[in-house]
Amino acid sequence: MDSASPKGPELEAEGIIQTVDPIGRELTLMIDGTSVAFYVPLDCPITLNDERVKMRLLQPMDRASVRYCHRSDHP
Repeated sequence: MDSASPKGPELEAEGIIQTVDPIGRELTLMIDGTSVAFYVPLDCPITLNDERVKMRLLQPMDRASVRYCHRSDHP
């Protein structure tokens, strides 16, 4: 079994972007008053206004919705 395979169901969250790190592939959102960091794999689709974009176009203070699942290589 691939060690990077998802584990558990796909989850959804909405929040405000706090930081964007395109080089480190990390996005931090403020969700219900808590800062939550997400690793964004290279093959993860990112859309802005229904168009696919590069991660570097995301800006702090933008509203964001994410769909994610826990991965065995990222606890």
